[in-house]
Amino acid sequence: MLACLGVPVSIGRRYLGYNALKDFFPTMEIRPNVACVNPACVKLQAQVQARKSTPEALAAARAKEEEAARLAAEAVVHETNEWGIEVVSVRSLRRGT
Repeated sequence: MLACLGVPVSIGRRYLGYNALKDFFPTMEIRPNVACVNPACVKLQAQVQARKSTPEALAAARAKEEEAARLAAEAVVHETNEWGIEVVSVRSLRRGT
Protein backbone atom coordinates (compact mmCIF):
# COMPACT_ATOMS: atom_id res chain seq x y z
CA MET A 1 0.00 0.00 0.00
CA LEU A 2 1.14 3.48 -0.71
CA ALA A 3 2.52 4.85 2.54
CA CYS A 4 0.01 2.63 4.36
CA LEU A 5 -2.82 5.03 3.56
CA GLY A 6 -5.09 2.38 2.16
CA VAL A 7 -4.16 2.98 -1.47
CA PRO A 8 -3.11 -0.31 -3.07
CA VAL A 9 -0.08 0.03 -5.33
CA SER A 10 1.35 -2.84 -7.30
CA ILE A 11 5.10 -3.13 -7.07
CA GLY A 12 6.78 -0.85 -9.54
CA ARG A 13 4.12 1.80 -10.29
CA ARG A 14 5.32 4.89 -12.13
CA TYR A 15 4.62 8.38 -10.78
CA LEU A 16 4.60 11.49 -12.94
CA GLY A 17 4.94 14.77 -11.11
CA TYR A 18 5.29 18.39 -12.14
CA ASN A 19 7.75 21.00 -10.90
CA ALA A 20 6.28 24.40 -11.82
CA LEU A 21 9.43 26.33 -10.87
CA LYS A 22 11.52 24.46 -13.42
CA ASP A 23 8.67 23.49 -15.80
CA PHE A 24 9.83 19.90 -15.45
CA PHE A 25 7.97 16.58 -15.27
CA PRO A 26 9.94 14.27 -12.96
CA THR A 27 9.10 10.58 -12.99
CA MET A 28 9.86 8.03 -10.32
CA GLU A 29 8.91 4.55 -9.34
CA ILE A 30 6.64 4.12 -6.32
CA ARG A 31 7.28 1.04 -4.25
CA PRO A 32 5.60 -0.27 -1.11
CA ASN A 33 7.25 0.35 2.22
CA VAL A 34 8.88 -2.94 3.21
CA ALA A 35 9.21 -1.73 6.81
CA CYS A 36 5.47 -1.06 7.17
CA VAL A 37 3.93 -2.13 10.46
CA ASN A 38 0.32 -2.02 9.28
CA PRO A 39 -0.91 -5.66 9.07
CA ALA A 40 -3.22 -4.91 6.13
CA CYS A 41 -0.33 -3.35 4.22
CA VAL A 42 1.94 -6.31 4.91
CA LYS A 43 -0.80 -8.74 3.84
CA LEU A 44 -1.37 -6.91 0.54
CA GLN A 45 2.36 -6.80 -0.15
CA ALA A 46 2.54 -10.57 0.36
CA GLN A 47 -0.43 -11.11 -1.96
CA VAL A 48 1.12 -8.99 -4.73
CA GLN A 49 4.45 -10.77 -4.37
CA ALA A 50 2.72 -14.18 -4.53
CA ARG A 51 0.85 -13.11 -7.68
CA LYS A 52 4.06 -11.95 -9.34
CA SER A 53 5.85 -15.24 -8.64
CA THR A 54 3.28 -17.53 -10.28
CA PRO A 55 4.49 -19.43 -13.37
CA GLU A 56 2.03 -17.52 -15.54
CA ALA A 57 3.26 -14.13 -14.33
CA LEU A 58 6.90 -15.15 -14.75
CA ALA A 59 6.21 -16.40 -18.29
CA ALA A 60 4.42 -13.15 -19.14
CA ALA A 61 7.33 -11.08 -17.81
CA ARG A 62 9.79 -13.18 -19.79
CA ALA A 63 7.70 -12.77 -22.95
CA LYS A 64 7.55 -9.02 -22.40
CA GLU A 65 11.35 -8.84 -22.06
CA GLU A 66 11.82 -10.93 -25.21
CA GLU A 67 9.42 -8.67 -27.13
CA ALA A 68 11.29 -5.57 -25.96
CA ALA A 69 14.59 -7.11 -27.07
CA ARG A 70 13.09 -8.04 -30.44
CA LEU A 71 11.79 -4.49 -30.97
CA ALA A 72 15.17 -3.03 -30.02
CA ALA A 73 16.87 -5.29 -32.56
CA GLU A 74 14.48 -4.07 -35.27
CA ALA A 75 15.45 -0.43 -34.88
CA VAL A 76 14.79 1.72 -37.95
CA VAL A 77 17.97 2.60 -39.82
CA HIS A 78 17.80 5.20 -42.58
CA GLU A 79 20.10 4.92 -45.56
CA THR A 80 21.00 8.61 -45.64
CA ASN A 81 21.38 11.00 -42.73
CA GLU A 82 23.22 14.02 -44.11
CA TRP A 83 22.73 16.06 -40.93
CA GLY A 84 23.78 13.32 -38.50
CA ILE A 85 20.55 13.52 -36.51
CA GLU A 86 20.08 10.71 -34.00
CA VAL A 87 17.14 9.77 -31.79
CA VAL A 88 18.33 8.30 -28.50
CA SER A 89 16.57 7.34 -25.32
CA VAL A 90 17.11 9.18 -22.06
CA ARG A 91 18.29 5.93 -20.48
CA SER A 92 21.13 5.59 -22.98
CA LEU A 93 22.20 9.16 -22.25
CA ARG A 94 22.30 8.44 -18.53
CA ARG A 95 24.40 5.30 -19.10
CA GLY A 96 26.73 7.24 -21.35
CA THR A 97 26.40 4.87 -24.31
